[in-house]
Amino acid sequence: MVAFLIITTCNQAGAALSNEDFAPRQQALRTSANQATVYVVEEGDSLWAIAQRYHTNVDVLMAANNLSENSLLSIGREITVPNSRNKIHRIAAGETMWDIACLEGVSVEQIQELNPGVKPNRLRIGQTLTLPPSNSQKKLPVNVSSRGVARLILNWPLLGKITSYFGWRQSAYHYGLDIAGETGDPILAAAGGVVSFRGWKGNYGRAVILDHPDGRQTLYGHMQRILVDTGEQVERGETIGQVGSTGRSTGPHLHFEIRQDGTCMNPLNYLR
Repeated sequence: MVAFLIITTCNQAGAALSNEDFAPRQQALRTSANQATVYVVEEGDSLWAIAQRYHTNVDVLMAANNLSENSLLSIGREITVPNSRNKIHRIAAGETMWDIACLEGVSVEQIQELNPGVKPNRLRIGQTLTLPPSNSQKKLPVNVSSRGVARLILNWPLLGKITSYFGWRQSAYHYGLDIAGETGDPILAAAGGVVSFRGWKGNYGRAVILDHPDGRQTLYGHMQRILVDTGEQVERGETIGQVGSTGRSTGPHLHFEIRQDGTCMNPLNYLR
């Protein structure tokens, strides 16, 4: 049982817990900028006791710290205790920390702060991450003007009705355009480039990412079928896939993003 994941002490296992046992020990914790508590395990601690102390439950602690029922706590280990507004995200195939940050409307730095020791380049399918609220303060993308910037002019990858624009959408930030289409409609490369990713990408479903000569990237998500291979050079207007509804999608459409130095840009500033 999880309740018995405990560091042995000289106290008897059946000893009653006093109110002091559930009071946060100031010397053993710190609070991150995102208001999640990082607790340092001390002698005699168990997940059950830590959960009681912070008015949460063992399942939340296990998910936030990638622990199992067989995990042992070691003295000095840091345990992230999410606040009531934090959420737990389970990593899907093809997802990166940057993808998750974009989808959830938070920054990579915020995710890293809540998940100490998790390396962005070593994520595992099924691994869990603690995420801050999607309306947390962060540096959000802006509508960049052409002054002083060599703008990438893009062709529309799909002609159709825009069903969701770039920007705030209810409580989350939407980092691209959703363009409605029929299943099987051709998706075109918005500009010439090299295929740096093709395959399943978590909530994006089947997706393609193109690297363009000026350093920008374009992403095409929710495809039914991918028609290009990684490393392939494609030309502007070339068919790279077909419209679908794979991943986190409510109907056939294209999710289209532009990325520059780790920041999503408003596609409407670049499409013609």
